[in-house]
Amino acid sequence: MKCEKGITLTALVIYVIVFVFIIGIVSTVTSYFYNNVINFDETTKSYVEINKFNMYFLQDIKSNDVIFKNFIKKDEVNTGITLYNTKNFETVSYNFENNSIYRNGILISKNIKNVKIEIEDNKVLSIFIQTEGTAGYAKTIKYSID
Repeated sequence: MKCEKGITLTALVIYVIVFVFIIGIVSTVTSYFYNNVINFDETTKSYVEINKFNMYFLQDIKSNDVIFKNFIKKDEVNTGITLYNTKNFETVSYNFENNSIYRNGILISKNIKNVKIEIEDNKVLSIFIQTEGTAGYAKTIKYSID
């Protein structure tokens, strides 16, 4: 009678194939997880930049004493706006240049790809903002100016 200690070559090949298959599945799942984490991080940064602009802009236009003075144009597109407060006689300008949005020359939002500002029916100010990056985000924000 033959002593059957150890494993056969066939069993070893099957173990290796199963092990490689399991490693492949785990590495694929891990890769998707890390890619989603990075994508989520970039998307969150895009939201933050747009929300910073929105916070400042809302603060400036919430008063009834603010009027829209003029638009700042670049290549025939409105990329900035100047506001005038008739109560305290302050002028605030928002301008898009160098892939950033500036409020009175001070950087408030960065990594911005595009900005377009329009007035619809003299009642609604529409601002389109698009961010840069692999997870770029675009949003149109509408403000009532009545």
